[in-house]
Formats: sequence, C-alpha cells, structure tokens
Amino acid sequence: MLRLIVIKGNDPENKVIKNIEKERKTIEADIKKSFNKPFACKPDAQKAIDDFLKKHKNSLFDIELYIDKKTIEKNNVGRPSKDQKLPVIIEKFVVKLNNLTENKERVKEYKDKSESFVLITNISESEKSNKEILQDYKKQKVIETNFEELKKPLMISTIFLKKPERIEALMMLLHISLLIRVLMRVIARMNLNKEEEPPRIDFSGRPLVNPTADTLLRLFALHSVVTVENEYSVYSKSGKVDHLHKLLELLGLHSEPG
Repeated sequence: MLRLIVIKGNDPENKVIKNIEKERKTIEADIKKSFNKPFACKPDAQKAIDDFLKKHKNSLFDIELYIDKKTIEKNNVGRPSKDQKLPVIIEKFVVKLNNLTENKERVKEYKDKSESFVLITNISESEKSNKEILQDYKKQKVIETNFEELKKPLMISTIFLKKPERIEALMMLLHISLLIRVLMRVIARMNLNKEEEPPRIDFSGRPLVNPTADTLLRLFALHSVVTVENEYSVYSKSGKVDHLHKLLELLGLHSEPG
C-alpha cells in the first residue's frame, strides 16, 4: 500500500509573498520596456498589447492595458506666408497600464504548490515515522547533485547520436566520469582531514576546505604540462607549481617534482 506524506516548508507564506511581489515588479518593468515609445496607429498598439498579454498569459496577475490617443499639432517653421499651409495634425497612441491585480485562482494554486509537497512511499508507518521518511528523502540531495551534471541542457544539446547502442556506450562513459568525480571529492576530503591545517591552494590563496569536484577540476585547469620527448615542464597561471603536486597528493596520486 502506498503512503502519502504532505510536507509543509519552513516559513512558506513569506516566501510566496516575496515571489509574488517579485513577479509584480518584473511585469511593471516589462511594461515600461515594451511600451516606452508611442505607436503610429491604433492597430499597431493593439497588436503590441495582444502580444504582451500572450507572453504573460500564465502570470499570477491580471494585466489591464489601455491605449491613450495623443494629438499633436505641428506648425510650419518660419514666418507665415499668404499661402501658408494648415498645421499638420499628428496622432500618437501610447499604451499605459490601467490595472495590475492578483489572479486569485492562480495565486491560490501557486500557494498550494509552493507551500507544501507530497512524498510517496511504500514504507509503512510501523517501519518509519514521517520525520524519518523526510530525513531519508533529504539525504538524496547528494545523489541528485552528482547526477545533475548529466541532466544539464548543455550536456544533452551536444549529443548527436542516434543508434541506441552508441547512446548506451556514451551513457556508460558519462557514468564512469561521474564516478571519478565523486571519488575525487571523497578521496580529497579524506586526505584533507589528515592534514594538520588546510593547505592554502584554493583560489586567491584561500585554505582548501571540503572541495567539490568542480573546485578541484578548476584548480587543475590552472596548470598545464608540456611534454617534449622524455622531459616535461609544468606551467601554472597562479605561478604556484607546487599547488599541482599538492592536489595530486590529496588525490592519492604520485607526482615527481619539476
């Protein structure tokens, strides 16, 4: 039997209110940007309004805009003559905000979704309490953080494989690379705990404390190794070649000075 647990977040009401107010300001700024210049004719102004409302159709607010017609009389320049032409009448159409009110139905739906979430499990109440289920769920964050690398749009957008077997092979390589990232982080942190004090090899000479795989890779990227025949040279953007040796040491890898 499935068990549903409704979890309500900490201080959800204030967060929702802040987000609603943030959206209000975003819409007001977009109105100023979209309608900062008058339109030459009313149909153009109306089309701009329709496009704007379509863009914000899922907004938490009901947006009411109107068209204000401005008539300008443009007189001829210079002294009047006998056959002076009549002043030119120019019409301009300005879009203005009439009303911006919360859509009660959408706001209620947004609050219901934002203030709480549901956990579904097949573990009975006799085995684990609601609190224990929530704690187990929160522990998954570490796993999700690691797999986030594989879910990034940038990663997916660069894959051009069609054959299933090639996609499977690529996914295997990606999972192996993910495993290496995790091992880098775990091994580095274990060896850092053995140090009397954190080595100052982080960016700007800061102590390296609980580094992520991304941090380690960015630190490695500061160094280049140039090999010519049997000899190699190490170049460092930071000017600290010894930092590379320390990074390798933290990962349990052997490095030769040079």
